[in-house]
Amino acid sequence: MTDEYPSACLRGLRKSDFVTDGPAGEKTPTAIAFEPDPNTTASRADGMMETSISWEDSDSVLSETAKQPNALYGVARTPTERLRYWQQQFKVKDHFGFERSPVLGNPHLGNLLFAADLVKLPKKVRTMITNALALESTIVQT
Repeated sequence: MTDEYPSACLRGLRKSDFVTDGPAGEKTPTAIAFEPDPNTTASRADGMMETSISWEDSDSVLSETAKQPNALYGVARTPTERLRYWQQQFKVKDHFGFERSPVLGNPHLGNLLFAADLVKLPKKVRTMITNALALESTIVQT
């Protein structure tokens, strides 16, 4: 069986607070960049919230993502192996995940998924996840 996910996903950085200066002066994504949109829960049967990403299926996905209005402050890359790692941690198992969600014209579209139920995934734990994702990610295009 082949892996349906490439080695990384990309996240457009649409707001200035999605980026900060790293310890060596380099730009780095912030946890806020990975926060899910609570409005997405209404359209999902599984009760999850989404953070939109693009799967880096080919070399062209980075340039396509960088051209989008939601990438005004750059593009962050997160290794899929790190998504899998965090998905398996006991504190968030079954409350964090990822998916492909292609639409017409964008076969690379996907989502990071967070449980919307605050009993299952308290906001402080969700913040721990988004902090981890920010630390695992690098800005690859500004």
